[in-house]
Amino acid sequence: RKRGLQIGIQLYTLAPEAAKDLDGTLKAVAGIGYKTVELHGLLGKTGAQMRASLDAAGLVCPTIHVQGRGQLDGDLGKLVENLKAIGVKTAIMPSPYIPDRLLGKGLREVITQMTAEDWKLNADFLNEKAAALAKAGIRLGYHNHNFEFAPLGDTNGLEILLQRTDAKLITFELDVGWVAAAGVDPAAFFAKHKGRF
Repeated sequence: RKRGLQIGIQLYTLAPEAAKDLDGTLKAVAGIGYKTVELHGLLGKTGAQMRASLDAAGLVCPTIHVQGRGQLDGDLGKLVENLKAIGVKTAIMPSPYIPDRLLGKGLREVITQMTAEDWKLNADFLNEKAAALAKAGIRLGYHNHNFEFAPLGDTNGLEILLQRTDAKLITFELDVGWVAAAGVDPAAFFAKHKGRF
């Protein structure tokens, strides 16, 4: 059933091209017929510079990926200023906030060593940052991969995030490809957590 949503593209898909020629990449994306993009960070630009590039291509950016470390745990006022300049309505944390004890380790090592306590700390971090961003009219969310489904007793990282985060403040950007890669039925998962995505 049609929902009136526009088809957009996560610009991370074209990260090498965007790194070489952001304006050309945005124009090419618009030329294909996309109307919206989701950025994977500010790509070295200020919010005003990014907005000018988006405007020149005729694109809008309602959502953006922002890292927990280096963005959400930094100067939130500056981050909000940049996101508002772009026109972002929802900021998505695309991977977990890495606990101090795992800093400097490779991604594979990090994701295999995340504990239930680490996921609870991530949920608390999301709740705290979401409350601050909500005051500026920006919603916060989380984007999954397959590793969030790794068993932790009778639960997993994504279930902990879903159960422990404030549904009024936190949304989830469900990556159905990664859900399927984890061996989980995306449709059943949507139904189980209706309203969170």
